[in-house]
Amino acid sequence: VACAAKVGIRLYHENELGIYGENAVKCLELISETDCGCVYDPANFVLAGQEIGDAEKALLPYSDFFHVKDARRTGEIVPAGCGDARIRELLTREDVLLTVEPHLAEFGGYAGLTERDMVRSEFCYDSPRAAFDAGVSAVKRILAENGFERKDNGEWRRAR
Repeated sequence: VACAAKVGIRLYHENELGIYGENAVKCLELISETDCGCVYDPANFVLAGQEIGDAEKALLPYSDFFHVKDARRTGEIVPAGCGDARIRELLTREDVLLTVEPHLAEFGGYAGLTERDMVRSEFCYDSPRAAFDAGVSAVKRILAENGFERKDNGEWRRAR
C-alpha cells in the first residue's frame, strides 16, 4: 500500500467469501492497518451471513467503490434490487465508482472463487452476455428511479 501511494495509486480491498475480509469487522481491521480503500460488495456480505445494516454502518464511510450485485439470504444471486443487499438504497450516493458484477450465469471459475456452487434462481441466464445485459439493465433502472440520468460523457449524475 505504501509503495502504491508513493506513485499516486490507491489500493482497495473487497470483502469476499472465504477470505480474511469476509465480514465487516475484518474489513475494518484491514482498512485501519493498511489505509487501503474498501470495495464494498453488499451481496458478498449477504452470502456470508453478515447483517447488511451492520456492514453498511461500518464500511460505507470508507467506500467510494461499489460492486453491484445482489443476493438473497437463501444463497441466490439475483439482479440488482431483487435481493437482500439493499442495492436500491446504496445507489443513491453520488461520486462513487460502480462495477457491475451480476454473476447471473454460471461460469467455470465461480466454484473456485467461493468454494460453493451457484444457487440457481429464476434470474439465472443461459449466456454470460444475457446475464450481463440483465445486470446492467437492473442497475440503470435503479439509478433512473433514484433520480440519476446518463450524461453525454457516459457518467450517471443526479438530474438537476
